[in-house]
Formats: sequence, C-alpha cells, structure tokens
Amino acid sequence: MHSGPPKIVESLIALLIPPACREEVTGDLHERYRSPLQYIADLLCTVPLVILSRIRRTADLHVLLIQAAGEYLCFLCIASLLDASILNRPMRPALYVAAAIVGLILNDVYARDRSAARNLFRGPVLGAAMVMAFHIVLRLLDSELILPLLVVLEAVGLATMMSATIRMWFPPFKDKWRLINATAAIPDKTGQSPLTRIFRAIGLVLVVLLVGTIMYQVTRHV
Repeated sequence: MHSGPPKIVESLIALLIPPACREEVTGDLHERYRSPLQYIADLLCTVPLVILSRIRRTADLHVLLIQAAGEYLCFLCIASLLDASILNRPMRPALYVAAAIVGLILNDVYARDRSAARNLFRGPVLGAAMVMAFHIVLRLLDSELILPLLVVLEAVGLATMMSATIRMWFPPFKDKWRLINATAAIPDKTGQSPLTRIFRAIGLVLVVLLVGTIMYQVTRHV
C-alpha cells in the first residue's frame, strides 16, 4: 500500500497550485501516488493544465488590453523625456509591458479573493516586480533590447499607478458570475462605501492627468 508523497513535498507542490483549486488537486495527486517518478510525471502533466484553466477563468482580456495600453503609453512618455531614441524601436518598451501583464495575470490566478481591495494594488505591484526581473535578465544576457535603468524605474512607477487606477475602475469579477450568465458580470455599485467612491474619483483624476501628460509628451516628439 502506498502511503503517499512526503508531507513537506506536498506542501511545496501546493504552493504551485492556485488556491481556488489547491485542495482538490493536491488530494487527487495524493490518491494517484504510486511512486516518486509517477508523482513527478503527474505533476508535470497536471499543474500546467490547472494554471492554464485558472487563467481562462480569471483573465479579463478587455481590462488587460486597457492596462497594457496605459502602461505602454507610460513607457513612451518617460522615454520621450529621458531618451527619445527609444521611440525609434517601440518593440523594446512593449516587451517590458508584456512582462508586467504576465505579473497581472499570475496575481489573478493565485489570488484567494480577487475582489479584495488589496488585490487591486497587489497585481500592479507584482507586474512591476516582473518588469524589474525581466530587466535583470536582459542585463545578464547583455541584450540589445534592454532599456536604460532610469527609464525603466520611472516608467515602472508611472505605469504601476496607472495600472492600479484602471484596476480600481474595472475590478475583477468573481468566476461564478462568468460561468452562470454574462449579464451577471455587471458590478453592483449600490453597496459602495464613501471611501470607495473617493478612491474612484481620485483614480479618475489621476487617469485624466496621466493620459493628458503622456499624450502631450508623445506628440511633442512626433
């Protein structure tokens, strides 16, 4: 009779599985355990599929596109101020924005409560961390795609504020709403607290100011 994998191994593996389905997946893996090699093979087949499934359930393509466009404009704005030559190769900042979007997606996949207020800020912060990690990788590879560090730091700061503001205006919906009915994905604003309304108003002002500044700086160098 197989007793199952070591507890510490199961605990470590559980960290790779999104919390929304962690208990079910770890339980199934435990029941199917026959040997260490079989367990590893099962992990390699199961965990990626579970993560992809969660991405399909949690990713909001429309909001991600808005965030990507906003962050890309932030990079262009900072580039126009500090190093206008970057505008001649627009693919370079686009790769940094792609790294930020990966962070946003992973945050939604592994979030315990996607509707929690802290999650609205944690996603953009994780996206910023992914951008800095991507920059370090490019530095180690001595890639021609790397952007100047000062441009990256300032653009990341601006893009993080922009992304967090967009998240406040377009908060993620619960998965059940998508599965039941598309019309149920309309957020209920009747229960908003005064503090939430204040943050949304401040966010709107920030978006207007940021977009205006970005467009002004970009048009100056076109």
